[in-house]
Amino acid sequence: MPVTENISVHVRVRPLSESERERGSSAWRVEGNSLAQAETSGDSRVIDTAYTLDTVFGPDTSTKEVYLATTQSIIHQVVQGFNGTVFAYGQTSSGKTHTMRGVPEHPGIVDMAVREVFELIAAAQHREFLLRVSYMEIYNEDINDLLAPENQRLQVHESKEAGVHVVGLREEIVTSPEQVRGEGEKRGRHAM
Repeated sequence: MPVTENISVHVRVRPLSESERERGSSAWRVEGNSLAQAETSGDSRVIDTAYTLDTVFGPDTSTKEVYLATTQSIIHQVVQGFNGTVFAYGQTSSGKTHTMRGVPEHPGIVDMAVREVFELIAAAQHREFLLRVSYMEIYNEDINDLLAPENQRLQVHESKEAGVHVVGLREEIVTSPEQVRGEGEKRGRHAM
């Protein structure tokens, strides 16, 4: 999907867990690019709640499909010099880590994006690249540096020289997907 909008919002619905099914939780219904859920209120009225988004991925959608539809075009533009951001947002246990980090046999969006960046760089014959990686989390509106756990509650600033940036956020120069993965493993040890 070509990037034509500044911001797009995609939702990936995960299957209900066993405990959610046992409690009788209702699953969200995927209806095209909308999510809907019927709830019964205290006075037995059925309230149908629906949200329309850019894309809704059902529980059977693979992470690879999510990557191809949401992230791949952003990666191509980043390698051409444009800014791009992909992030996951949601409540605890909603599937953010599964989608972004994955597991060795099913890589997440981050691993796929990093691989693609290095493949695109290798194919770019007449350009030089310097890659830096940083890892931060925004938790309860606090920005925390996951590569330098002593750097907590960082601030966002904007300047003509640096643009929008997080002051004090540590950056590491990386030269391979494996090195990025190593920094990510450090990140995982410090994440809340």
